[in-house]
Amino acid sequence: MRTLFRAGDSQLLRNISNWLTGAAG
Repeated sequence: MRTLFRAGDSQLLRNISNWLTGAAG
């Protein structure tokens, strides 16, 4: 599954995670 996560995807996941944290908090 690591192959699915490229540089852009990883950055996108961090952005989504940060957004989820803001939405939850």
